[in-house]
Amino acid sequence: MREILFRGKRVDNKEWVYGDLIHTRGGYPLICARHDFGSAVDGVEVDYNTLCQYTGMIDKNGNKIFEGDILAVEKINGNIKKRVRYDVELGMWKADRTEGSTQDFELYVYADLGCVIGNIHDNPELLKGGKE
Repeated sequence: MREILFRGKRVDNKEWVYGDLIHTRGGYPLICARHDFGSAVDGVEVDYNTLCQYTGMIDKNGNKIFEGDILAVEKINGNIKKRVRYDVELGMWKADRTEGSTQDFELYVYADLGCVIGNIHDNPELLKGGKE
């Protein structure tokens, strides 16, 4: 069974939290920490714009890859940077082309070749130029 996991930045202190996603009746999202015991649920309100889903894939260093992550993929002439996103039309996770890069691919092509170097929320400057 695949792992369903979300992350988002807390509204109160801007720290990343990981867990299950719940939408309240008021429409704002909560990330609930997972507990191995009991039925208590601790929900933390997160900024909707920072919600990211786990892709189910890991990078070459064993880090989980989330939507919005930025991957550096080693090539002969340097590192190509790719942004992770879900393509609704194709129904798959993609590694988007960026400035300085000419193609986008299915994420599985890059997942175990690249490493997560940041994300679009904390490190948007990493996508400038497409190469390191």
